[in-house]
Amino acid sequence: MNLVSVPPGPRQGKFSPISNCKPIQCGPAPKVQNATNSIGSGAVLTFPQKVHYECDPGHSTDGDSKGATSFDATCANKGAFEGMRKCQPIRCSGPCTGSSSAPACKENAFGPNAHYDQGEVARAKFGDRIEVTCAVGHALHKDTPAKNKYQVACKEHGRIERVDPGTQCTPVDCGVKPKVKHGKLTGGTRYGDILSGEADEGWSLDGTPHAKRFESSCN
Repeated sequence: MNLVSVPPGPRQGKFSPISNCKPIQCGPAPKVQNATNSIGSGAVLTFPQKVHYECDPGHSTDGDSKGATSFDATCANKGAFEGMRKCQPIRCSGPCTGSSSAPACKENAFGPNAHYDQGEVARAKFGDRIEVTCAVGHALHKDTPAKNKYQVACKEHGRIERVDPGTQCTPVDCGVKPKVKHGKLTGGTRYGDILSGEADEGWSLDGTPHAKRFESSCN
């Protein structure tokens, strides 16, 4: 029996076309309130690119004055950004008084002889302003008793400071010392001061030799 060899058919010897793999897209960098990013808002990020965010002054990622003020977000393999954070207004903690030494308060931020809402202070965040009212008998100037309010603000470093550094409450002035016939007065004329008086020799308050001394207070 004779066997006949049949030649194989024609073959190309090549693979079919294969497309290259492309990185997964996450889209533009998300906007973060109170922050700016390193690439703007137009560029499309792909895996595994990163975008850097910087919080605006007076803000941190946790609202603490010592907290982080920047972060990086990464375009992850599922098409979403990972590591996103918020930039929150920095909190100003601790009420300030004229004698306070609390680290969160600049010395005498509220000034002496002043009243304020402690609840407002406890809730204060960067940018907030708080009204301070002078105590009774005090004003912003000794000769203007009606002007008795000023403001303090929560600053970007987490401390409360007066909006106008030179503002403080001072005792009002009761004016010129009253004149006393046949007597003299000594002492100050500001709120809380007491004038001490004494009748001249041969004179008294009631005509007796015993009522020689008297007082008058500024209130």
